[in-house]
Amino acid sequence: MWDVRSDEPLCTLREAFEGVDARVGFNVELKFDDDLDYQEEELAGVLQAILKVVFEHAKDRPVIFSSFQPDAAQLMRKLQDQYPVSEISVQYNQIPCRCNNGLLLFLHCSCSDRMAFSGREQ
Repeated sequence: MWDVRSDEPLCTLREAFEGVDARVGFNVELKFDDDLDYQEEELAGVLQAILKVVFEHAKDRPVIFSSFQPDAAQLMRKLQDQYPVSEISVQYNQIPCRCNNGLLLFLHCSCSDRMAFSGREQ
């Protein structure tokens, strides 16, 4: 059981893998600042550090990667082929089906090689 107090720092990815039951899967969302222009080698360095932790600690648990940053998602696909990667957008109307449940939508899209979408339809 996680008992985080408001003044405690967030856990690391490694600590999350070690502290969460191994039967629980992870959606590792790759977050980057939308206002910055990242070079491929900079993105690669960050993604390789994440992959190192995942490869060492994920074991048999299900893991998926997702990102609002298309370059990060595409590069993650190039760097590994063990785990699915999904790009996230906030526009529901670009896919044929509509889902009210974000997790079901994400799973549908990641299993069918579609983009996953998050947010509310206007």
